[in-house]
Amino acid sequence: MGLREEDKPNYFDRICTAFFATLAGSQFLSRQGDKARDTLIKAKELAEFFDASPGYDESDICFVGSIDGASAHDDLRAAAMDGVCNAVSQFENKEFTALLKSLVEQENYHE
Repeated sequence: MGLREEDKPNYFDRICTAFFATLAGSQFLSRQGDKARDTLIKAKELAEFFDASPGYDESDICFVGSIDGASAHDDLRAAAMDGVCNAVSQFENKEFTALLKSLVEQENYHE
């Protein structure tokens, strides 16, 4: 991500996780299963990256200056991964939900 300082997650990463999950849902419903899976993996990996060391401070975003009293809010829930799960659930599609579940279980199996 071009707005990230080195390997330090920032708030934009958190927001992008939901965008990737939504894109994956659109791809899935458009019968682009392989693309949907790859995009959902991106969403999951970015969420895990953010959740490992969350960054909510605007100073963590390249080219963004600090503004006194400014703040950002979202309804993605506490963790970025919760936001991914919420975005997937909004599609109300059992097969798409199962795809995310299989990706999460696959990772847990390898740990």
